[in-house]
Amino acid sequence: MVKDPARLVKVLMVHGVGNHIPGYSTQLMENLSNEMVLSHIARSTKYIALTDPNDNTERLGNLRINRLTNEDNSHELLFYELTWSEITADQKALLSYDNSGEYSFRRASVNNVFKKI
Repeated sequence: MVKDPARLVKVLMVHGVGNHIPGYSTQLMENLSNEMVLSHIARSTKYIALTDPNDNTERLGNLRINRLTNEDNSHELLFYELTWSEITADQKALLSYDNSGEYSFRRASVNNVFKKI
């Protein structure tokens, strides 16, 4: 491994279109910490509920923050994980009405293939 002089590395992980729950990127975080030889993880993970600034009852997602360091705290990784699946859940529920196969003849061929997977 090449020695990196950076004392602090910040990573923001944002998921794609699928459904994800907080913690979905733990494997990536662990792989990065292993590569950076960071063996200490903070005892607590910080969770921040993200809301619409104009309507704090409207949730927009979750930001999860982990801090990892090496043994002498001279190098640090701040790993931010954004989860926003909850803001599309209602729309996805509307689209998933047809999982029975009853109307498969009306689907586009590519859509039909993906519904069967």
